[in-house]
Amino acid sequence: MTSILMLTPLFNPHIGGVETHVEEVSKRLAKMGYEVTVVTSRFSPDLESEEEIKGFRLLRVGPDIARSILTIASKNDLSRTGIVQVHDYSVFFKWLMPLTPLVPKQRIFITFHGYEGTCPPSPRAMRMRAIAESKSKGNMIVGAYIHKWYGTFPTMVSYGGTSPVGTGLHKDLLRAVFVGRLERDTSLRKYLEALRMMRNEEGFSYHLDVCGNGSMMKELRDFSVAEKLDVSFHGFVRDAAGFYERAGVAFVPGYLSILEAMSHGCIPVATFDNPLKNDYYQLLPFRRLLSISETPEEIYRQLINLLGDRKRMVKRMKMARAFASNRTWDKVVMAYIRLWGLEESG
Repeated sequence: MTSILMLTPLFNPHIGGVETHVEEVSKRLAKMGYEVTVVTSRFSPDLESEEEIKGFRLLRVGPDIARSILTIASKNDLSRTGIVQVHDYSVFFKWLMPLTPLVPKQRIFITFHGYEGTCPPSPRAMRMRAIAESKSKGNMIVGAYIHKWYGTFPTMVSYGGTSPVGTGLHKDLLRAVFVGRLERDTSLRKYLEALRMMRNEEGFSYHLDVCGNGSMMKELRDFSVAEKLDVSFHGFVRDAAGFYERAGVAFVPGYLSILEAMSHGCIPVATFDNPLKNDYYQLLPFRRLLSISETPEEIYRQLINLLGDRKRMVKRMKMARAFASNRTWDKVVMAYIRLWGLEESG
């Protein structure tokens, strides 16, 4: 079987969409019989430098770039490695670029996962992405907005995957959930302001479960207490399935949370604060299954409209779950196999 080398900036136990993507794809490839090695940063001295996990080898390298490159080269026979799959351009330049004499272009592929948080993108980010694209045989973009805003010409477009779970039978229509980082770019403050408006204008509001941590934890918790909002902060939660199962609505900061929410029958409610993030959601092929708003006022009105027709709300929950059941990680894996041209070779 073909050997596959994955390069990713961060990995479990660090939490994030890219980390989940790489783990879900790698463990499935390993189960199929591929020899998979994941190279990532050793961001804590408590982590092992090398270990076997879920059928694949995990190699963690330190902050010294030169030493990291030597470690990658010495621990992997790059002349025999069948596929080198890079996850985001930062590690391409940091780890792979100096090794390209050992790895032919036809074996290098890259996945562009996200954006840098600025709108419009900086010229430097555009240039770096273009170079990484030109040095690879093919690429996958996670979201069509990447083609529009960065000019990347994708070999394939993906939106991630999920694992079909949950029954969606025990929903509280006045319960919402947020799973993600508590940072400016995930916009939880907007959702809290919308709940405050709902409480002030309608006399009732959603109960919100917040699963996550970040630099804004204290500010957001203090705001919720001061405004007497019905919000529970649970900190980091390894498995948020129970919260999704009870909620009717999910406030979603990204693609992974959208699909996870939908797999549990939640209606995804999204918000944006710049044109790029608007396209992030609007260019989704399943955008009609989301409620997308820019301001807290618009979020508040969306929530009221949902509750105004509860039969339609339940119908949308069923549609969301049915759609997500077909967006599996197994299908993402098959997309990679097609990207690499391994479908015929087995």
